[in-house]
Amino acid sequence: MIGMINKELELFQENEKQKNEIKTLKNKIKDLETEKKTFKNKLKIQKEDFEDWKKENKSSIQEKNSLLKKIKELKRKHMLYVEDAMSKKRKLEDEKENLEITIKNLTHRINKNSSNSSIPSSTERIYTKKKCVNTSRVKTQRTTGGQFGHKGTGLTKEKAKELIQSKKVKHEIKKHVLLGASIDTSKCIVKYELEIETITKVIEHRFYVKENSNEIPEEYNTDVIYGNNLKTFATMMLNEGFISLNRTKRIIDEMSNNTIKLSEGSLVNFNKELARNSNRSIEKIKDALIKAKVLHVDESGVRVNGDLKWIHTAVTEGYTLYQIEDKRGKKGIDNLGILKYFIGVLIHDHFVSYYKYITMTHAECNAHILRYLKQVIEIFQRKGAEKFLEYLIKINNEKKALQIKGVNEFSKEKIEEIYTKYSEILSEWELEYEKYVKGKKKTQSLIAEGNLFKRLKKYKKEHLLFIKDFEVPFSNNQAEKALRLIKTKMKVSGCFRGKDKGSNFAIIRSLLETSKKNGINLFKTVNKTFKKEELDFIKA
Repeated sequence: MIGMINKELELFQENEKQKNEIKTLKNKIKDLETEKKTFKNKLKIQKEDFEDWKKENKSSIQEKNSLLKKIKELKRKHMLYVEDAMSKKRKLEDEKENLEITIKNLTHRINKNSSNSSIPSSTERIYTKKKCVNTSRVKTQRTTGGQFGHKGTGLTKEKAKELIQSKKVKHEIKKHVLLGASIDTSKCIVKYELEIETITKVIEHRFYVKENSNEIPEEYNTDVIYGNNLKTFATMMLNEGFISLNRTKRIIDEMSNNTIKLSEGSLVNFNKELARNSNRSIEKIKDALIKAKVLHVDESGVRVNGDLKWIHTAVTEGYTLYQIEDKRGKKGIDNLGILKYFIGVLIHDHFVSYYKYITMTHAECNAHILRYLKQVIEIFQRKGAEKFLEYLIKINNEKKALQIKGVNEFSKEKIEEIYTKYSEILSEWELEYEKYVKGKKKTQSLIAEGNLFKRLKKYKKEHLLFIKDFEVPFSNNQAEKALRLIKTKMKVSGCFRGKDKGSNFAIIRSLLETSKKNGINLFKTVNKTFKKEELDFIKA
């Protein structure tokens, strides 16, 4: 019973305790409600204050937002401007690079001349100042002109007496009695005068023929003809002196005291007749060129009746042939009628059409290479090119020195040494070139340089043939020299006109050049040709 009472007492106490806790909690809730009301009031006040502040600062916020928008727009425009500027910068850099390449290409073209390229000297303007270039010649202290002790070639009494004794000239004596002197008693001082005179004459030819026959030589088919001496003189002025038709006509008129009044048509006919009569001589020249051991060939553009044609030349020490063709390449070369049958050494300027002929040995002109090397040295100061140029000149000088001593070949060891050194210098030059062009756009000058040493590597045998065979010269100078006269003619005439298209001039020049090389008097050559007499050439 007591235990139950104790339990009930405990329960009562716990109940009271809980009631007290509940009461305490209610008080706290009450306090919280009070705080809540206080907080709400404060919040209400703050909200009212914020609204008041918001109303007061509404215009400032709008301005701030507007400014932010403007800043954002400016940033966007700035980025577009930067991108556009960078694009323009890249474009200008590209244009600058292209302009630099163009300037280099134009400079490369402007600086070309006959000393550093294949441009013929005849095309250079007379007021163009030539650059000083390296040559194999050594400067001395000697002045220009004849040197002290040099044997002169002037006129002497001995030479005049020899001419009289040879009866090659007409000897005439003129006596001059000066004041106070006498032919019988005074001293005689002898002087000589070399003179030339022109005589205009009319030769009357009388042909006595049988009755009922009018057969006379064909050249007298008209009542009046021009003599061979006159035709020879006229054609020599036209084709050797390169004097125009009109001036040739005037000169002959004046020399004959206006008794011989030639027409330009007659002068043209003289040329036609001379060319026609030269056919046998031209065939002899072609036969000799075919049989030659070493043959030089070249070609150059000429104008014929306003159109571009090509004059081809084939040359040896004793013979020269010219021929004008429509084409420069194999078709034009074939028409010469020489290379199809030629089996010797052919020297040319790397015109690739010549390599289509396989019956002969080919040799390249090294004079052109020296010019190209000089151009590379002038533009890029390339040490490898300079070294190669000096080496080519050196081995050519060594060859000349041996020839003076009567030695006509290099030793096998020397030839092998030259071949090895040639390749070594080319390799050095190529490495220098590759290092220079790495990462650069290649200009015309750089492309030309690259092509040059590639050519020298590929055609090494042809460029060095002159050291293996001493009869093969260093350059193709003979053929180039033959074409210089044609350029002189072009400067006088501008171009070839007429139905013959310049072929008559080419035939006559072949005849004259071959005669000069064989030491034959040109006047006699032309005169004999007009007379249809056969010419004998000596040199081969």
